[in-house]
Parts: sequence; C-alpha cells; structure tokens
Amino acid sequence: MQPVLIDRGRYRKYGKLYKRGNKKLIHCGHDYDCPYESNVFAVTFGTVIYSEYNKSFQGHVVMINHQNKNENGFVAIYGHLKDVDLEVGDVVQTNQIIGRINHYKVGNDDLPHLHFAIWRDNNIPNIAWGYVDNLDNYVNPIFYLEELC
Repeated sequence: MQPVLIDRGRYRKYGKLYKRGNKKLIHCGHDYDCPYESNVFAVTFGTVIYSEYNKSFQGHVVMINHQNKNENGFVAIYGHLKDVDLEVGDVVQTNQIIGRINHYKVGNDDLPHLHFAIWRDNNIPNIAWGYVDNLDNYVNPIFYLEELC
C-alpha cells in the first residue's frame, strides 16, 4: 500500500543530502510528487498520535502509529496536507483517506507533494520537518512498505 496513487518522481528522495549553510542535512522521507488535492491514504491500520497544522511545513502534519505484518510498531509521518479531520487518538483503517495534498510553494513555484517518512519507533519523532542530522530510526519508506506492510 502506498499513501498516494500517483508519484511522478520529480521530488526529493529518502536519504538525499542537502546543505544549508555549513550544515549537511538528510531528507528523512520520500516526497511523492502528486497533484494538488490528491487523496492521501493511511498505509495500514493505526492510531493518530499527532495532528497539527504547521505554517513552516505549509500544511497539516499527521503522525500515525501503525503496525506492520510482524506486529512491530512504526510511525508514519504524512506532511503537506489539507482537509485533515483527525485528532490524536483517532483510529484509522488501511486505505482510509486522511487528507488531501496542499499547495507547497517555493518562490513562485507551486510544488504539491506528500512528504512521507517512516520512524521505527512508537513515539513521536523529534524531526526538523523533513531534514535530520542522521537517519537513526528512519527507514526508506518505499522499501519498508513493500517488505513489511
């Protein structure tokens, strides 16, 4: 199961290095390049542990504590959403629509996408909204979903 139906593949991938000033950062998720207002789906059964609008993230961020087929917990981070009607404690089902893709602007360019990351722990990760110093506890979401969900 993937969180969106379309990925045109133009945006940032998991593990890509970026330099901001003197600091090297790593992209902790996969950016699914999909049209504005595309539906975003829960990748499997889980419980919402975070649901907030974040101005710097240009949209809503939802974190869901999911279970994989080996019954190990992981948190999926869904970012740049709109039309989210989920609160902490809500239970979601596999394939349930959890929101839609919001606008994401860089300068004059509108680059709608879903930032999707997987954190191999049951706790809320302390992330810098997509960029981290290291990938400890993060996994490539594309491969993780194919293998374990």
